[in-house]
Amino acid sequence: MKNYIVGGIAIVALIFSFVAITKDSKVVNTVREIAVGGSAGPDHYVHENFNAGMTVGGRESKTIATGTVTTAATDFVRTQTYWDVLPNIDTTISISATSTHAYIPNIGDTAKLYLRNASSTAAATITLAAVDANTDLQFVEATGGDLVLEGLDFAELTLIRESNYLVSVLFNEFTEGD
Repeated sequence: MKNYIVGGIAIVALIFSFVAITKDSKVVNTVREIAVGGSAGPDHYVHENFNAGMTVGGRESKTIATGTVTTAATDFVRTQTYWDVLPNIDTTISISATSTHAYIPNIGDTAKLYLRNASSTAAATITLAAVDANTDLQFVEATGGDLVLEGLDFAELTLIRESNYLVSVLFNEFTEGD
């Protein structure tokens, strides 16, 4: 009979010790956000690194037969990053800030466009102009630059949304070297 009492006490002690051990233990779930290799959709709200490089762009060709062209919102819809423009005569492209709103919609957004004067002669130039005070054109002043693009020359245009109304366009010209 003593063995049954000792065995019963041992079983009860085991049950109490098991309950005591598991009673105070807590399950802790830690949620941690980490950047993964891809983002769904056209908008990306985290800084992304493209360590293997990245190619952006596409080419769009335009022929301009008139002397003055004002940009419209449709000029920037699904726009390519490389515009090959063939002016038949000296042409002024007037940039409207409102035409770029869908292309660079948020304050602080930037976009780069490469504009090439596809004319093989220097006789047909492309001059950039601002439609109104809401477009701020900037060019490299230290080199005696201007806003005129001669035949076969490139320009890198950086568009920056400064405010709800103001768009700055940085004009950097590259001259034919050979």
